[in-house]
Amino acid sequence: MKIFLCLWVFIFIDINLKAQNFDTSIINKKYLSAIKYVSKSKNLKNADNFFKKISKRNYPPNILTEIYPISLIMLNKNVIEEVIKPDTGNFSKIKVNEFILLYDKEHYFEPENYFKDDSCFKNKKSQLYLVFSKPEEKYLLAELYVDYYNNKPSDYQSFPKFGSYFKIVFLFDDNYRVISFFCNQVHQ
Repeated sequence: MKIFLCLWVFIFIDINLKAQNFDTSIINKKYLSAIKYVSKSKNLKNADNFFKKISKRNYPPNILTEIYPISLIMLNKNVIEEVIKPDTGNFSKIKVNEFILLYDKEHYFEPENYFKDDSCFKNKKSQLYLVFSKPEEKYLLAELYVDYYNNKPSDYQSFPKFGSYFKIVFLFDDNYRVISFFCNQVHQ
């Protein structure tokens, strides 16, 4: 039954994307691939022991309709060194802390409403909320929040300032499928 529900959600998302005349560009393929990846509970459970405690009703997570600039601060330094720095070319020789500041400054943008219809990205039973940044050539940054107090946040600014959340990096292959996934818990 749960497999059927997940399959139905994927089909529903795909139909909604086509019905809304979404551009089938590389960017949309990356977002859809990342959404499919985190919608499978086993992928998150394999990434961090915390997700083994989360019930299956929380999948798929809620997806915020706006995209935000996501900072590299608090992201695992090994992931920055191995995944993000090599992709930036001329920044590869500076220290990680300096790189984070330069990267965040260069990749800042005003939040923008990206997903047109939020109804296909909502799961009323889920306490998980996923927010994306703009994808880069080989990876996509995201943050995953757990709504412990059932506040049902509607945007990035309404997430609690204290607590824990997860920094996520999706790596893509040449066909824009997620081939690797890095996740680390951040405590504030």
